[in-house]
Order: sequence, then C-alpha cells, then structure tokens
Amino acid sequence: MSSTLAKPWASKLGALLLAASFAYGCSAGPTPAGVGGASSGGAAGGVDSGVPTAAVSVQWVEPAANARLTGSMRFRFSGRGFLNVEIKHNGTTVSTCTVSADHTSATADVDTTRLPNGAVTLTAHAWDSPPGQPFVNDADAGPRTFTIANTTPQPSGWGEFIGVCAYTKDDFPLLQSLGIKNVRYDRPTPAIIDAGRQYGIEVLPIANYGFTDLSGQNDDKYPPLPQNRAEWAKRMVDTWRSMSRPPPVIEVWNEPWHSGFWKPRPNAADFLELFKAFAREAWAVWPNVTLLVSADEGDGTYKFRDELLKADTAHFLNDRRILPTTHNYVEGRTPTQVTSSPCSWDLNRYECAYNAFKAHGHPDPKVWVTEFGWESSTAGGTSAVTPVSEAQQASYHIDALRLFRSSGKVAKAYSFFVKRNDPWNYNWLRPDNSQKPVCSSVKTLIQSAQ
Repeated sequence: MSSTLAKPWASKLGALLLAASFAYGCSAGPTPAGVGGASSGGAAGGVDSGVPTAAVSVQWVEPAANARLTGSMRFRFSGRGFLNVEIKHNGTTVSTCTVSADHTSATADVDTTRLPNGAVTLTAHAWDSPPGQPFVNDADAGPRTFTIANTTPQPSGWGEFIGVCAYTKDDFPLLQSLGIKNVRYDRPTPAIIDAGRQYGIEVLPIANYGFTDLSGQNDDKYPPLPQNRAEWAKRMVDTWRSMSRPPPVIEVWNEPWHSGFWKPRPNAADFLELFKAFAREAWAVWPNVTLLVSADEGDGTYKFRDELLKADTAHFLNDRRILPTTHNYVEGRTPTQVTSSPCSWDLNRYECAYNAFKAHGHPDPKVWVTEFGWESSTAGGTSAVTPVSEAQQASYHIDALRLFRSSGKVAKAYSFFVKRNDPWNYNWLRPDNSQKPVCSSVKTLIQSAQ
C-alpha cells in the first residue's frame, strides 16, 4: 500500500478525538441456522413448545389456487398444533407467518413484488416449535401456484436514495428543507425516530455500542463477552421493542473492522456471533426487519470482510434480510481516482463488497453506503486529512451519488455528516452554521427528475 495514502479510518478517529471537546415487507431469504425456521434450527428433539406434543397439520386457505396476485397480498392457513409457519419459494423463505394463540391459524402479508412475474409455485411448512427451535412434529401444506402480475416499478427518486448522518433531532427541519428523507443515527430513542417521521425522515438506527457491565471494560467500544451476547442483543432490541411502528432497517454496530470502535482489536468471527445474536432477538420480534452488516475490507492489514465471510460457514449472511454496508472515504481524492488498493481506497469499493457477498451466495446483496464524504478547507474548521475546496466537496458529492446509483449495486448512500455547532469539515455546515455549497447541490439533485 502506498505510503502516501494515510489511513482514512485512522484520520477519522483522530478527528473524532479532536472534536470530542465539542412499512413492512415480508421476510425473505434462506432460513439461517438457528434463526427464522425450525427446518434449519436443529435436529428434531424434545422441546417444551408451550403446547402439548401432537400431530401438526397445515392447509392453504387463501389466496385461491391460480389467483392473480399483485402488491401486498394476505396469505392464510389453517391447521393445528403449529407454532411456526413459513411460506417458501424454491426453498427460500418468502415470509414468516403470525400464528394465532390457539395454534390453528396463521397469516402473513406477502410483498409479491419480491417474486418474479408469471406463474410462481409456493409452498408452506409448519412446525410445533418457535422459529429456530428444535421440533418434534412438522407438516407441509403442499404446493400452490399463482400468477404474479406486478407492473414494473419506476425507479425511486433521489430523495429515497440519499441520506445523511445526523446527531440531533434539532437538525431535522433543516434536513427536511433540503429534501433529505433518510438519516443515520447512533442508537436513537423511539422519540427521535418518531420526530424524524414528523419531518418525512426515516431514521436508520445503529445498534451501538457495548455495555460496560457486559464487557467487563470501562469503554463502550468493547463488545460483550461471549456469554453476554444474548443479553446485549436483548437490551439493544429493547430500545425499540415497544414501538408500534418500529424501524424497518437496523445497522448492527459501527465499523467493527476499526480498532477504535471494536476493542481491543477487530475480530470478524466474534462480530459475526454478536450479529447473529442480534438477528435472533430482532427477528423474534420483527420477522421482516432488514439488518445491515459491516462489509468493509478493513484497515489494510486485517482483511475484515474476508474473515467475516470465512467465518460464515453456515451461510447465515445469505439471508435476504441481511445486506452489507461500506464506508467509502477517499480523503482528498476525486470520486473516480484509482489507487493501488481499490477495495480499500477507491470510492467504488462497494463493488468489492457486493461481489464478495454475491460469490458467497447472497441472492441480491445491494450495498448500503452508510458513510462517505470529503473534508472541506473551510476557515475555522478542523480537518484530519488533505481537504478539498467547498465547491469540490459539493461536486464530488454529486458525482459520487450518481456513481453509486447508476451502479445498480447500492441501495442507499448516507453522507457524513450534518450537525450544527460542529467544526469538523466533513460537516455540510460551516462553524457559523451557514450552509456550504453541498447543501444546495444535493437539494437541486433531489429536486431533479433523475
């Protein structure tokens, strides 16, 4: 690696320390081991399921065979003795049903836009145990064929694609005025998420960071001890458990590949186990929530993404409800500049994450770029790397957003960051809180047709 390329993550951490004084769709994807389905939750064996052990039966009720389906459709099943019913297409779970208290009825609202148009055959399977638990009895409803007839969706606008990292709800009115509809936020309270929605903003929560009593350390950047992972997951989910409209997407931990955020040093296998613990807890409450997993290459010496996928021997990360993230900093370089280590240094390193997850077996690993940006040379601000001019900061943002979106491999992109009274030059605001050109440039892009 070229010695002229300072580590963006190291400079970012240094600047952080410097500034320290300042609707649901249906679950989709292969059922991972231990999560989301007894079919892969372990061998049949004794389990106290809460109901007497008895033969399980399940039958289709609706939609009728050969029905024409569009949009969101209600699926219903009858039977007896089941605690879990899953709808499958070609062996992949399309939706996990809600089961009635008497274990004789199950329903699910299925987003048929996730299915190919034309004739589609679905099956349904039932178990006498909760999702992911060993079962004694199971049953299959058999195949039923439908005609999927959705119109081709129009591409979403820039407003749905662009996001920004934010740190206080007081900035939501400003973001609304710029047309921003997506905000990334460190472990927001339900009140903050609801406040965002009042301004037409969907908040992406980060399940950050550790709890000192679970790690045995006096620093929240230490992950929980292995025996405390389930408790960590429970506490994190408790943050949003009571919400009648919980967040549809949650990012699990910020930059676990970074020694400043996962101490004492990154360990992809340990992170994977913590991520799986969170998935179990989250999907037990919200079966359809999408979870974001860090997929950056790492700090240049420890290949975090490679080690993460190597540790995923059960292909847990191939579940459609899991999508990768990258943080695409390039310091003062242009969006299109090519370096000697593109998967570490180039803006388009989201392609490396997408391709790696695709090769691992994920059916459609659209990447969430949850941080990118440039420091400007704004007077009175602080910079950790070579800054660019305010005009370049604006034009580079627009170029990057166009590259992200046109690739077809990026789901959303969040710029770092907007916060009043913060002098760090990544900020879209100057130290006096006036707007830099990036604000008007992004607003104009959002207002444009394409």
